[in-house]
Amino acid sequence: MIFFDCKTERTIETAELIRRYGTNTAIPQLGICELAYQPTFTPVAFRYLADGTYLPVQSNVADEIANLVAAGYTEATATQMINE
Repeated sequence: MIFFDCKTERTIETAELIRRYGTNTAIPQLGICELAYQPTFTPVAFRYLADGTYLPVQSNVADEIANLVAAGYTEATATQMINE
């Protein structure tokens, strides 16, 4: 499983959690929190939810590039614009 360390703003996997803290569950007192769900993608950010979990945020870069191409930009130009 993947957890979110809100103090370091990075993910922490179960193996590291066990190695460092001797547990395979979240430790909110240390800033290590559960995710609302286990993502199948690499999150670009996390948003705090009222239930104390964090929502993994997925990049929408592909959608934005498609929108720019639909607006008349080339894919190469759209990609460059997004990555600036």
